[in-house]
Amino acid sequence: SIFFILDLELLLLYSFIMLCWSAIWALHGQGVLKGDHLHDSIEPKHASIAEGLMALGIQVLVTGIMLTILCRSDAKAQAMCSVLIACGIGGFAAFMFQPVRPAAWYLCGPLIVGLIGYLAASFGPESWRIGQLNGVLGALARPLPLDYASFGPAGAILGYWMGRKWQADALEDAKTGNTA
Repeated sequence: SIFFILDLELLLLYSFIMLCWSAIWALHGQGVLKGDHLHDSIEPKHASIAEGLMALGIQVLVTGIMLTILCRSDAKAQAMCSVLIACGIGGFAAFMFQPVRPAAWYLCGPLIVGLIGYLAASFGPESWRIGQLNGVLGALARPLPLDYASFGPAGAILGYWMGRKWQADALEDAKTGNTA
């Protein structure tokens, strides 16, 4: 099925993303790159595997729901914007409910949503085999792997930083006593 090939392509693209993330993490470990806490004064709290998986699960669930709502056709512009917005909201929601570090946990959400969508499409009803992506999970298979691998991480990281900003503002308001 073409959807298995799309799964493989998505995994290949994400291997490059994770390779780049590993390089960034190595530079951070050597002190070449500054930590996130220097940008917004939120102290780093490295997550356990369980906390990271919980954040990832929240992101996948929220991203999947939002993508199902937003991606109503396979038009390229709609698919790209849907992935960006859905992954942004998913990353924001995950950070708000389960803030974890490092940010790599948030990069994996679009990958899992894409894999679920393509797998569901490959085992789905006969109409999916002829290119009609209908049903509840049909929207998850409409974006191409490049959409998931480009706009997905961009949206997820944007959501992560929006969550950090919101949390930093809330901490600042709590320190100053501003409740408005």
